[in-house]
Amino acid sequence: MKLFFAGTGGGYAHYRRTSCVLFETPKTIFLFDAGSGLDSLPAGFNKGKRIVIAISCGELDQTIGLKALASLVKPEDVTIFAVKNDFEEILNKKLLGEAFHFLKQVNFIPVTPGESYKDENEFVYKTEKTSEDSVGYRLEIFGANIAYCNNCKVSEGAKKLSKNATVLIHDTYYLDEEFKEESLNASAKQAAELAKDQGVENFFCYHYKPDYDAVKLKELLEEAKTAFGEKAFLATDGLRAEF
Repeated sequence: MKLFFAGTGGGYAHYRRTSCVLFETPKTIFLFDAGSGLDSLPAGFNKGKRIVIAISCGELDQTIGLKALASLVKPEDVTIFAVKNDFEEILNKKLLGEAFHFLKQVNFIPVTPGESYKDENEFVYKTEKTSEDSVGYRLEIFGANIAYCNNCKVSEGAKKLSKNATVLIHDTYYLDEEFKEESLNASAKQAAELAKDQGVENFFCYHYKPDYDAVKLKELLEEAKTAFGEKAFLATDGLRAEF
């Protein structure tokens, strides 16, 4: 299993791109979200493989990279999983420009949180609502499980998706001391505790507050390791991880 973190930010910062994670198999390149991290990929990066994109929510942080995608690959190679209202919100954004016509041609699969989506040849996606505006995914493939919960606090949906997962990638926007009850995102400690409780094998911190620098992220990782253990990792732009 090989993961590539093209973007890990929870907002715009000059030193970090926004959400986009790649997982490649012999037939398919899976993307979790399509933030500005997607901009860093070269034209034809899929090398003829199909591309399957799972969108957590319709916000720009998670979707702005779709504009670049139109210049990188062919629409017939692309399948997008997203809540219908989120996809319509994406199409209504004027910033898309020519990408609007590209997205009208891709294979769009509307997601209903709580449902599963099976590809007979390769994979299963399980979905759950993880916040008022976000959906989480569990990709089951080749005997492994990747759970992805972005732009959210810890939730019952995240618990279901991450149960005994090989990898959990979860929003860790805050250090625990900065988390407030009204916050819309998780702290590293909270997400790491969830991962520990659900028997996750490998836990990745992800989707950070834009003003967090290297010093803050080091603290965030230490917080996660204290709660989860040594297999807690800090996702950073350009990181490649293999299991």
